[in-house]
Amino acid sequence: MHNPADGRMYDSKRAFQRAVRAAGCEIIGNERPAPRRHESAPGLGQTIAEVVRGERR
Repeated sequence: MHNPADGRMYDSKRAFQRAVRAAGCEIIGNERPAPRRHESAPGLGQTIAEVVRGERR
């Protein structure tokens, strides 16, 4: 595999990882992303309820 940090080709995954770390870089891509938290705007539930009841347009 090609190492963009030093431009060399590596046959061993371990040697590739060692070279990446030696170049001061970090290997990313296997981490699980943190779950996203969807927060609604303050008062949004109240506004939606008013629209449903026909109080707002």
